[in-house]
Amino acid sequence: MKKMFLGAAAAAMVCAAGSAHAFIDSYSTNWGPAGVGPFNVTVSLPKFNDAGGTKTLQAVKIGISASLGADVTANNLSTTLPNDITISLLGSATATSALDSFSTTANISSSWGPYLGVAPLGQVGPNALSSGASNSGFTFPVAPYIAAFLGQTFNITVTGNGLFGSTGTTDTNTSVQNFLASGTVSVEYTWIPAPGAAALFGLAGLAGLRRRRA
Repeated sequence: MKKMFLGAAAAAMVCAAGSAHAFIDSYSTNWGPAGVGPFNVTVSLPKFNDAGGTKTLQAVKIGISASLGADVTANNLSTTLPNDITISLLGSATATSALDSFSTTANISSSWGPYLGVAPLGQVGPNALSSGASNSGFTFPVAPYIAAFLGQTFNITVTGNGLFGSTGTTDTNTSVQNFLASGTVSVEYTWIPAPGAAALFGLAGLAGLRRRRA
């Protein structure tokens, strides 16, 4: 009876390993601040660590979060109604992997107002660090690229641009200062235990059961 119990336990472990649960290793790093007009920043992230062949890579997700901000002042130079001024921001940041040029883009769109800018030279702002933010991610199957993602580090280049503007009057002078972009880039590696590692896990469990019942 003792041998039958041990054999059943080992079979259960090998079966569980065969339907291995997926795990995720994630890494991130900050980029910026970079002056907008446009911007270009390169950062490095770790490649996948297969732990000596015991982990099998299934998929890779590259992500980016981005924030654009500035000190903005808008002057109403017109005596024509309406007098209200709305400040708007459009921009984007794209993270491109040096490995096969995979990329993902965070698009940013924000607005503030309307503010009452009474002519002549009615002023709104400065709106300290008026900003917008966005997140984006792209997941791709990794089978053709496993070798490329093994090693030490790989580079991601963040590029983008932004534009502040104002609407609501027929003649407006807008001043933008300290226009900066910053954010985070990340990589997630989805993996499962390699078949050989799963078998070793089953044998290790069997040995542990035998020691406990000795």
